[in-house]
Amino acid sequence: MADEPFDIVIAKERARLDERREGITLQQKQLDEQLAAVEREIEAINAYESVKTGRVGKRTPGTRPGKRNNVLQLLESNPHGMTRGEILGAMNIKGSKSGEQSVSNALKQLKKLGRIKSGDDGKYTIT
Repeated sequence: MADEPFDIVIAKERARLDERREGITLQQKQLDEQLAAVEREIEAINAYESVKTGRVGKRTPGTRPGKRNNVLQLLESNPHGMTRGEILGAMNIKGSKSGEQSVSNALKQLKKLGRIKSGDDGKYTIT
C-alpha cells in the first residue's frame, strides 16, 4: 500500500466508505420500516383501548393533548428539567420531522398555558 499512488489509495478508501455507507443506509431503512410497523401496532392498540373505554371523539378539534400530556409526564419525572433534544430522545422521535414539530408545538402551547417554563440553560421544567 505504501507503493501505491496517493490517488489510488484515496479512491480505494472512498469506495470502502461508500460501500459501508450504503450498508448502513440499508440497515437504517429496514429499521425505519420496523419502527413504522411497531408504531402502527401501537396506534391500533390505542384505538382499540379508546373504543373499549369509551374515550372516542372526546377531544377538541385542532388540539394535541396526547403530545402535551406525554411531554408533561416526562417533565414531571425529570424535576431538573429537560432540553427539547432530551425530550425528543426520550420520546423516541428524534429525526422524525413531524414528530419533532409536534413536540415543539406542545412545548410552545404548554409554555403559553403556564404549565411549563424554560430556563436560560434551555431546559424545560414544570411550573
